[in-house]
Amino acid sequence: MRCFSRPRRFGKSFAANMLCAYYSKGFDSQEMFEGLEISRADSFETYMNKLNVIYIDVTRTISRLRDATKVVSNIESEVVAEIRTAYPDCVADSVTILAGALIAVTEKTGDQFFIIIDEWDALFREAKNDDGVQKEYVQLLRGLFKGGPATDEAIAGAYMTGILPIKKHSYAIDETS
Repeated sequence: MRCFSRPRRFGKSFAANMLCAYYSKGFDSQEMFEGLEISRADSFETYMNKLNVIYIDVTRTISRLRDATKVVSNIESEVVAEIRTAYPDCVADSVTILAGALIAVTEKTGDQFFIIIDEWDALFREAKNDDGVQKEYVQLLRGLFKGGPATDEAIAGAYMTGILPIKKHSYAIDETS
């Protein structure tokens, strides 16, 4: 895991879009990177356009919904629905958890995912007094990134932009609720 720190308004979202173009199966970006230093690296073609990319813009989702309490469930349900559409034979209708959908696809196909979360911390800024929303969001992130060997296999990498320190937002999740 690496952290690349940049100040506000210094290209974090631009970098996220560039990573999406590099990793996503949905792009043919060979020409875009041609002639750049990265194109001369030995590993350049190893992951280029070979992964499923999940791109989540948290600020845009908040703006679209206008209700921070619905953001996490909306992100999860929309992304699971997209995965189910792309992999109808892998993700059962009963699967509603994003990590579960990713695992199901990887177990059946071997396909991996690269997750990009632009402005990961927007919910902490917009719903700063709503511990319920914050805990729900942390639980989603934990499920993705601390879910154990199965999620480690499903997720090839992740890139998250934001301005708040991640360590500051740590919640103990009550496993009984």
